[in-house]
Amino acid sequence: MTQQVKSSNPTIPCFILPMQDMQLILPNEAVAEVVGWTPPTPVEAVPDWFLGEVEWRGETVPVISYERLNESPSDGRSEKARIVVLNGSGQFDDMDFFAMVIQSIPHMLRVDIENMTEVQDVESVPSVQMVVNSPVGTGIIPNMVHLEKCVHDIYRPS
Repeated sequence: MTQQVKSSNPTIPCFILPMQDMQLILPNEAVAEVVGWTPPTPVEAVPDWFLGEVEWRGETVPVISYERLNESPSDGRSEKARIVVLNGSGQFDDMDFFAMVIQSIPHMLRVDIENMTEVQDVESVPSVQMVVNSPVGTGIIPNMVHLEKCVHDIYRPS
């Protein structure tokens, strides 16, 4: 069973972020920058989905693995891996950005909301806002507020 996704703006500029066994769909304004792979500096006493910190434009930014956060099998990173730096929502004054590992260069695309349908028969996961079928395939719209809260709950910058 599917339900049509409705919006007053029929097209949204988005990034299609390649993960290991899925793709995430994020509006352009959620993405600050995509940078080349830099191994994160480890942080002690954090869950395995928290990969560490990277320096970006003079700021220390926490890096997570979306797959590990969702307890999905993670085979590591590909040779083409990148880090996507995400804009914070503003809900936490001490965290303007956080980052996620993606498996290769993302694609930019104008997503036509009229051609997206929500997939109804999926397990509810807090970090997933919605699973959709679109012209570029099945994608996950992540729950960015939840992701940011997960990072903020365990991360305190040095």
